Amino acid sequence: MSDRWQTRHMDYYSSWPFFLCMAALSATPFFNSIAAPTTAANGQRVPAIDGLRGFLAFGVFFGHAAQYHEYMQSGRWIDAVPSGFYNLAAQGGVAVFFMITGYLFWGRAIDEGGKLHWAELYLGRVFRIGPLYLFAVASMLAIVTVRTGFSFQSPPYDVFNEVTPWLALGFLGNGPDINGYHQTWLIVAGVFWTLAFEWQFYLSLIFTSLAARSTKTHLAFFAAAFISFAAFLPLRDNGLSQAAGTLCGALFAAGMVCASLERLGYNIRGPASAKSVVALALLASVFLTSDGAYAIAPIIGLSAAFYLIVSGADLFGLLTGVPARRLGDVSYGIYLLQGLILTTVFSFEATRTLALASPAGHWAMMLAGAFLLLAVSALTHVWIERIGIDFGRLAIPFLLLKRSAGSL
Repeated sequence: MSDRWQTRHMDYYSSWPFFLCMAALSATPFFNSIAAPTTAANGQRVPAIDGLRGFLAFGVFFGHAAQYHEYMQSGRWIDAVPSGFYNLAAQGGVAVFFMITGYLFWGRAIDEGGKLHWAELYLGRVFRIGPLYLFAVASMLAIVTVRTGFSFQSPPYDVFNEVTPWLALGFLGNGPDINGYHQTWLIVAGVFWTLAFEWQFYLSLIFTSLAARSTKTHLAFFAAAFISFAAFLPLRDNGLSQAAGTLCGALFAAGMVCASLERLGYNIRGPASAKSVVALALLASVFLTSDGAYAIAPIIGLSAAFYLIVSGADLFGLLTGVPARRLGDVSYGIYLLQGLILTTVFSFEATRTLALASPAGHWAMMLAGAFLLLAVSALTHVWIERIGIDFGRLAIPFLLLKRSAGSL
């Protein structure tokens, strides 16, 4: 706990500049007209969860920014920095993102009686995830090309084989080094690993959705799954290298349990303000007692806070306000493009020198990088994400109709 908050003076790992940065980002008006909060015609969106996404994505960004500081100093990318706050900001953001996925898709499975339209589901995910992902990969390849002198450092056939896994829309996670460029994955801050587990979760629904066909099974099944994953987690390394599958299973199951509880009418009742107080107290307890999110105690605390949010805790309007929902709308870009922004900002000697010279210089560059990330995310949301989603809405019915006609 010694360096978790560091509030007495500005430091590279002080927590209070994070909150100032988030306030400034939330108040930014420049993307109001192009990143307006969206609504769903079927009423399935949860405003508080939409608002939560933006804060989670920027939590991951500032956690990675702290890691980048260490990387610029030592030349090594480390899994944890000497700050419990920023370790939790990054890991907790990823953890709750997994819970959100579990909650939303398991809720959909329950609502449809476990009989999901699989082709529509998976094609929808391709059009939602794919366009911006391919933009990120193309940007990464452009950086590799520049940094390898516009020439082949490896045989062209080898380079082709190295690039191919990166084109799998995240299904294979982070790919190999490309054209001899060491640690290619650092250009994107290694965030693609989460997409691999997202895809595995979507595929697992083919089997797990059977439990959604009965109100007597769906809660019990995933409550048992969560307990099993959580019980096994302490027997594994709390780092990602050994326990990633167990960890992600627990996080998805936590979100799925929340969906089952909600569908069965077990929502926590009471005024939103009271639930918000309890949710904030749970979050504070996690940050005060844990140095990372990938262990049983913080997972339980985050899960309980998430369930309170699902049950109506809007953190006194913070999560349902227009600024939070605007950030939430562009959160996929904030998450996916953060490494590209950090790589670009610190490609210059002047910016690296300024960031390493003093805490004030570090935070000035972090805030500038965050604003740049927000701007790029807002623009790509309009010109890539929305276009991909809209095209998918037109293409999927056509593809499914054509497939059905061909099967007659």
